[in-house]
Amino acid sequence: MTVSGRDAALQMTRRRVGSIQTELLAKSREAALNAVQSFNNPLTTFRTETFIVLMIITWTYLLHAHYRRIGTDYRYYDRGPKRKRYHRTKSGAHKYWELERCLNEVHCPLDPATKSNLRFLIGLRHEIEHHQSTGVDEQFAGRYLACCLNYERTVTELFGEKHSLGTVMSFALQFRNLGEVPRAEEAPGACQPAWRSTCRNSTSLCQRKSSSLPTSHTACCSCGS
Repeated sequence: MTVSGRDAALQMTRRRVGSIQTELLAKSREAALNAVQSFNNPLTTFRTETFIVLMIITWTYLLHAHYRRIGTDYRYYDRGPKRKRYHRTKSGAHKYWELERCLNEVHCPLDPATKSNLRFLIGLRHEIEHHQSTGVDEQFAGRYLACCLNYERTVTELFGEKHSLGTVMSFALQFRNLGEVPRAEEAPGACQPAWRSTCRNSTSLCQRKSSSLPTSHTACCSCGS
């Protein structure tokens, strides 16, 4: 291959990396918007589960975009004697890292408190995956808000202010007086008897994640970050 041919191939590779990175970032932002819109929808009864699933996708695509930009291969593979042997799905597609694996990567750009918040949401998703989740909408609302704020900060730090969602989403208006003390059955953490085990498991998960943080981050974790 001539020098001009190598230069052309290199430029094509760079364009491909840039286009995939742009697509991942666009999908990440759209997933975040859909997560918040679903959670703020007063007619939605499945909002916690929807929010958690979409935000996990949001962060996964964001970290994939970051790893692609810095040249980290975020696909599963085995190191062969001459080349990598990539893991594939039944349909033949590459197996990409899930969020937990992205968080464990040595080049992960997230701080310990943000990682703890995301690991909590991953654990909560596992807890409610096969159970009803009545009571956790308000019980962990601070952690959901922290997840959104962490995302806004991270996406702008990694990719610039032009990718901010802060001016896209408006304030959520409410009919409820924010100064009123909620009734006992509405209070955060108040669970119906049938779902108390789910809430106990979620609270235990919260305590375990908080205790795993360094002392300097404990205060942040208590409000969900």
